[in-house]
Amino acid sequence: MHRHLMVPVLVFSGFSVSAGTAETITVCTSGCDHTSINLAIDAASNGDIIQLSAETYAEGSVIDTDGKAITLRGATDKNGAAASILNGNNAHRVLQCSSGEGADTRFENLVVQNGSASTGGGMYNQGSSPTLVNCLFTGNRSNQDGAALRNLDAGPSITNCTFSDNGPAREGGAIYHSNGALSVIGCTFMRNECEFSAGALYLSGDECQVIDCTFTENLAESGGAIVMFGSPRILRCTFTENVAQANGGALRVGDGGADISQCEFVENSAFEGGALVTVWGGPTTFTDCIFERNSALMNGGAAYHNFSNSTFTNCDFIGNTAPYGGGMRNVNASPELINCTFTENEADFPGGAINTVNASPVITGTRIWCNIPDAVDGNYNNGGNNCITDTCEGCEGCIGDINGDGLVNGSDLGQLLSAWTGNNDCASESCLAADFNEDGRVDGFDMGLFLAAWGNDCTGG
Repeated sequence: MHRHLMVPVLVFSGFSVSAGTAETITVCTSGCDHTSINLAIDAASNGDIIQLSAETYAEGSVIDTDGKAITLRGATDKNGAAASILNGNNAHRVLQCSSGEGADTRFENLVVQNGSASTGGGMYNQGSSPTLVNCLFTGNRSNQDGAALRNLDAGPSITNCTFSDNGPAREGGAIYHSNGALSVIGCTFMRNECEFSAGALYLSGDECQVIDCTFTENLAESGGAIVMFGSPRILRCTFTENVAQANGGALRVGDGGADISQCEFVENSAFEGGALVTVWGGPTTFTDCIFERNSALMNGGAAYHNFSNSTFTNCDFIGNTAPYGGGMRNVNASPELINCTFTENEADFPGGAINTVNASPVITGTRIWCNIPDAVDGNYNNGGNNCITDTCEGCEGCIGDINGDGLVNGSDLGQLLSAWTGNNDCASESCLAADFNEDGRVDGFDMGLFLAAWGNDCTGG
């Protein structure tokens, strides 16, 4: 009853490579090759596909791929969502790879739910790096780490998956990862929770990446969405309404040197560090990030640094609130701020934008204005080209200042010429920045306005 897929022999320049014969083995309640997924795995060989129907499978024990390079593929509904449910019935772990599985062991279109174990309730990977695509992990729990997924010395690739309503766990409400090059791309994490660290994702180790993911309403004592150690890369992710009861509403960054770029942090909250906290950390970098309407009950509405230094480049802090440091608080920490903006942040005490104790952050090319009360409290090193004012006037920018350094000069002229479109419409952010009359193109009209503004000091200095 096996469905056979014959793979032909390939011949290249006199060399023959035979891929053999791969089979598709079906599993369903009746009329298929097997009624049990584990029995289908026992019968499978490397390269085989185990195809599941759109129904619920309760194996009564963990599903283990036993080191085989096979694909466990579920069905999808008309919208492409996973429709094959693997149910642990809150009695056992659902999936496991612990025999050296690699990327060619694949899990596709599966709902992994109601798994329960001491660690990795939904799935456990040890010394294995399988591929997961279009899977949903929900309702899983753990007595220790990783309610939905636990990785140990493993590097799985997880793409377009959703982790929702997992927990409780001690740490890692969705995923707990230690050692190995984890890749998480295009995934959604929502309403996961744990008792201590990392409501959604606990990352420990280098060469990890989290790209194009969203984190919403995750909950933990520390690191509402992510806790990270080592040097992971976080790119184009959105963090919204995550909560930490202690610190780091969205992120808690430990030692290492994380690279965080093009991310948005909106309406996250914590006791300290409404969006993020860095503690005893390495040189974490934040580039092109937005921190908006985050809040803390004590320190750092958006960011709180304690004995750690970070670099923020082209980042915006808007409308964040806390008693100390509406935008940012630094204690024994001297972050570097380059071409950033702080506006409409609010604190109860001086330093509506930035409050610093026992340190001197370096501030360069940054606009700090319209924060309450005052702009900056504590020492800082002025790197130049700043606009720092306690009022709501003077730092709005002006026509011609494309690069935001407060001056209209040759640097801006070069950017205007690079963005020139003539009769064509703008199709990039750099073009829109040079479109002074906002007609959708960069042409002679914009050049006229630019030349009229030549030499202006937009900082009001």
